[in-house]
Amino acid sequence: MHFVLEGKPAQPDEILKIMLQMEELKILCSESKERNLEVACHVNGDSAIKNAAEAGVSSIEHGYFVSNETLHMMKDKNIRWTPTAFALLTYSLMLLPAERRHIEGIIENHLASINYAVSIGVKLNIGTDSGSVGVKHGNSFFDELQLFQKAGLSLEQILAAACIDDMEIKKENYLIVKNDFIKTKKIKAVFSQIKKSNDS
Repeated sequence: MHFVLEGKPAQPDEILKIMLQMEELKILCSESKERNLEVACHVNGDSAIKNAAEAGVSSIEHGYFVSNETLHMMKDKNIRWTPTAFALLTYSLMLLPAERRHIEGIIENHLASINYAVSIGVKLNIGTDSGSVGVKHGNSFFDELQLFQKAGLSLEQILAAACIDDMEIKKENYLIVKNDFIKTKKIKAVFSQIKKSNDS
């Protein structure tokens, strides 16, 4: 289950008003988990991210102003993070130069937060907001991987974020890629239940 708690990537104190209060958040999370639904919260401001974590969400989407303290909370509560760095970069390209420089500063801090999150054991997801303006399906996946590289993550760490979970292995679903696949944006083959379904 996905829901929007607040926010646009402006200044931390200019983010849109929080849409749900703590009691509402707790009810939303409780009702979802009773139905075996994961709860993904779209949110940017640090205080709102803390509220979402306290309420029991499964993952944080975006989180452009997350603090190191909140990342530790997310690690302790096993809350995954989908940083969507490329979506923010694409957004910056549509702005005036002064606004773009401001967003570029946010992106730089965001990449540092991604690096720190991995260093303390926060589990990351790869997500791009593909389909939004300027974020193309397919290509944006590799663009996000490239930003994870820029953040200083190893290939192993990036692959861990890009792969769904061990269940795909149990289902016998595999990809074949070369070591430079992030740069070339090429997947050699896709296997579903050991049957080859694609070759590029």
